[in-house]
Amino acid sequence: VSVPVEPKVFDLLILLIENAGGVVSKDALVAAIWDGRAVSDSAVTARIAAARKAVGDNGKTQFIIRTVARRGLEWVAEVETVDTGDKPGHQTPHAKSKETLKIRYARNGRGRAIAYALTGSGPRLVLARPPMMTDLEELWQHNASRALLDALGQHHEVLSFDHVGCGQSDRETDSFDLWDYAEDLNCLMDAVGWREAMVMSISGGAHPALRLAARYPERVSRMVIVGGYEKGRALRRAEPDPIRGLFEEAHNSTQTGLAEAMMLAYWPEGPIEALREKARIVKSVASPENAVRMRDTINSVSNADILGRVLCPTLVVHARHDGVHPLSQAQALASGMPDAELVVLDTANHWPLPGNAVWDGYLSTVLEFLQRQSQ
Repeated sequence: VSVPVEPKVFDLLILLIENAGGVVSKDALVAAIWDGRAVSDSAVTARIAAARKAVGDNGKTQFIIRTVARRGLEWVAEVETVDTGDKPGHQTPHAKSKETLKIRYARNGRGRAIAYALTGSGPRLVLARPPMMTDLEELWQHNASRALLDALGQHHEVLSFDHVGCGQSDRETDSFDLWDYAEDLNCLMDAVGWREAMVMSISGGAHPALRLAARYPERVSRMVIVGGYEKGRALRRAEPDPIRGLFEEAHNSTQTGLAEAMMLAYWPEGPIEALREKARIVKSVASPENAVRMRDTINSVSNADILGRVLCPTLVVHARHDGVHPLSQAQALASGMPDAELVVLDTANHWPLPGNAVWDGYLSTVLEFLQRQSQ
């Protein structure tokens, strides 16, 4: 039986198996799994517990992974080494593969070209990123941006795409209506021959995803919403949006400094290199005019009237200290849908990035929820 595990749990299992019969110290474990970065005892303990669970062990029996007091961990189950002719070593889900991204195109009902790609293998999953922050080719080339796609692709066939108006899709658009974006999702599923699929949406990508699930409930079997919100900022607060001004200036500037400052508002915990990567991408994916128009659209969005029509099991994931879209917005989403559950991550980042303390737990939570589809 295939058991999905988060990348660091997988790496921990490999490390212990490769050192079967010997004791792996905590320092050696942190050096190998976390690249020597500072990590809390609770994070290490959680990965060990998950590794034991994945192989049918637990902290009481310890018949596969044994804790050696004051020394470390030991793999005590029998290990058979089989020569497959492959070179030694393994590739973690975070490592870039040599796979080439194949971008394809579909036409929406308005005749615009939508760029999309299929990666990974397994149960079908649509990944809806935020409008005006997607470029399939750019995201594929950058480690921090690609990490989620690689992790999902270990367990799912993933349909990712660029919204019309940005990225590799048609940059000219006559509509920023979110219902039209939902119809684009419907069109893409037709193009790849998917009658139904699971959908994972991130931040502003939740708005088309929710509309797809409300209008075509038979097409969405399960949904994950990360960093989503019931109402846009303009409907929640009367004062001007300071991020909008920064957003507009960043897109019109030839430098990346303002874009990096905007990224810090969303991801104050970093890591900083991931923010610089996102700043470079966000400046190139769309024209300044398109970017600002979409910003205004999602600032004024309301999902309140459609939540009751979203019938599929839904997981809402949100940061406890999100300074852009507060936790109360995620609570409103979850409470408005008939079959939704809420998971709160202890971070201030709008959504998790690789290298952030909650990244591994985030992946584990999402993959476990999606796996229920096949059970």
